[in-house]
Amino acid sequence: MICPLIIATFDQLDVMNALKYILYIPLLCFTLSSHAIPARLLDSLNNELTIAPTPRDSIAVLFNIFDVAPRAQHVEILEQIYKLGKSQGDELTQLTAIRHLSNRASRNDNLYDDYLQRLDNISPSSEQQITKLFVKIKRNTQNARSATDSLSQERIRELMHQADMSNDATAFKQIEVLFTLCAYLEQFASGELLSEYMDQLGEALKQIEIPHEQIQNLYLSQRAITFTAMGDHAQAIAADKQLLEQFEHLLKRYRLKGRSLRNLSYNKYISYYRLLSNYKGLTNDEISLYYDKLKELADDDPVLTDNFYDKRLPDAYYLMSQKRYSEALPILIKELDNEKNQYRPPYLERLIINLVIEASQATGNKELLLKALLRSYEMTEREQSLLQTHQLRELQMLSTSNDSKLQEQIERNETLKHRFTTARSLRNYAIAIAVILSIFILVVTRLWRRTKSLNKEAAATNKKLTEERNILRQTQSELIKANERIRKAEKKREEFINNMSHEITTPLHAVTEYSQLITDCLDENKKPYLKRFVDVIKLNTELIQRLVNDVLDIAASDRNELNIDKKPTEITQTASIAADTFKHRLKEGVEFINLISPDPSLYINTDSKRVIQVLLNLLVNAAKFTEEGSITLCGNITDDGNCYKFSVTDTGIGIPAGKEEVIFERFEKLNKQTQGIGLGLSVSRLIATALGGRVYVDPDYKNRGARFIFIIPVK
Repeated sequence: MICPLIIATFDQLDVMNALKYILYIPLLCFTLSSHAIPARLLDSLNNELTIAPTPRDSIAVLFNIFDVAPRAQHVEILEQIYKLGKSQGDELTQLTAIRHLSNRASRNDNLYDDYLQRLDNISPSSEQQITKLFVKIKRNTQNARSATDSLSQERIRELMHQADMSNDATAFKQIEVLFTLCAYLEQFASGELLSEYMDQLGEALKQIEIPHEQIQNLYLSQRAITFTAMGDHAQAIAADKQLLEQFEHLLKRYRLKGRSLRNLSYNKYISYYRLLSNYKGLTNDEISLYYDKLKELADDDPVLTDNFYDKRLPDAYYLMSQKRYSEALPILIKELDNEKNQYRPPYLERLIINLVIEASQATGNKELLLKALLRSYEMTEREQSLLQTHQLRELQMLSTSNDSKLQEQIERNETLKHRFTTARSLRNYAIAIAVILSIFILVVTRLWRRTKSLNKEAAATNKKLTEERNILRQTQSELIKANERIRKAEKKREEFINNMSHEITTPLHAVTEYSQLITDCLDENKKPYLKRFVDVIKLNTELIQRLVNDVLDIAASDRNELNIDKKPTEITQTASIAADTFKHRLKEGVEFINLISPDPSLYINTDSKRVIQVLLNLLVNAAKFTEEGSITLCGNITDDGNCYKFSVTDTGIGIPAGKEEVIFERFEKLNKQTQGIGLGLSVSRLIATALGGRVYVDPDYKNRGARFIFIIPVK
């Protein structure tokens, strides 16, 4: 990278100026190695510009400023370069500046017209012709991608006629017509017609005597877009790979001209972006490579950063290639529903719709699948209508063209008739007319058959689309009815749960109180005997009450109504209450160890009742599966000081491998013989999440039994 700069410097400047640029090389190397464009590099280049000894030196420095400056400043810099080139009579510099300017003109026809007028004031040459062709192609393709459907159809009809008559045109005119025609066809057509004209364009480019990388790059880019729209992944990928090779050759040419800071990152980003959209034709290694390339380019350019991290379409393509449909689906839906993408090419919208359909089917999201299928149907119906209209106009155009040719031939033969009066001339005239009529009849017959065949295909397609539409509508109606049934069932379920809670809780309290009352009314010598039975009654009523509370908490969570009342709480006292409440649940021979030391100064902002509920669930769960040994409760502030971490460790039967997450599902029990209905751990996780924390099985615990972790935030 350094050598071309030195060579260019000695070619263009005197020895003193060359030494000045050699001293500048270390700063340039540091800048390039950092993958950034620091402000001091621009400052250095601007300083170089102020002391440039000649206008030609200023042009060289301005090109380097253009290569590193933000895109917002490009037009101003290029206009300076153009004016300097014009003042020096440097037409090559003017042409280079105009090509760069036309790349940034977007949909502004006035700018393109201005650039073409400037080109008319430059001496004719192959470079001037190529630049004029480049500007016209940029203008026409931009207009094609923003044209209405009716205008697109009209332009396609005209351009097809021009393409058929292009044998009489120059190679440059033929290339302009074919480029424009492919850009218009790309908007709603695909298949053999578009592929045929794209191949004609490739052949026409070979006729230009002096090859030019800018035109070739436009062709490869158009080819990649075309075959991406057609779903021909192999040809689209081949075009973009060739385009990336062209960029490397172009960079070498820039460096040989002294433009060592040119990087073409935006152009490369578009190619890698398009390659990733054709992931179905790539290997896994290629997918990972192109995704990493995109991320690397985005991280180095603020403009690309917004595109990569905001739209996230590269992420969607990558996730779809890895069959991670549930992660890709939200990105695709956001992109599809984004109203800012009203200028999105139809082929890209079709691609996104198809990906949404694929992901919806894979995830079983019938409602989203229905929505995507309806949108696909509408788009297909529109494309089919446009295609039929286009085919009819094409037939009309060909018929009109043949009528015109026939009339011209008749007039020409009338002239010959006046010139030649011999029988031989009349016979030749009659033969010529017969041949022309035969050709005309043959062409019209073939066109009629072709139209008839297309109409049959269109009718079959319309019939199929109508059937699919009816099926979709029926499916939509069934989904609406199913949703209504689900809603009613949910309402009845909530009413049942609430009624059950009230009807069960009241008798339970009565059973407990009357049991205690019976014991209190007995003689002292009989109380110890009956107290054991009262304790059994209390224990079982507690179990029933816990089941009812768990069911209520599950229902409240499903309605997003789980009550959480956070306030400053002495956490060690809360843990002590849970421990004291739990102790009577221990089995004989099992030791309970509470390692949480009282600390009256330790307060956290949480719901103490919910914390006690989770700890009791974890402790009771440990007691169920621990026949001997111990159950240990620990707690402490985490190292970062942001959370309080509880742990409940038992020496029970442990948790089978692979079941660490299954046990948190509703109604899931590892041992069907144990008490409960499998809601305790599920409710614990719901409450922990509502508190801003989490509950999980410690994966690092390898001893006998199991260890559960309960973490809640301090604030």
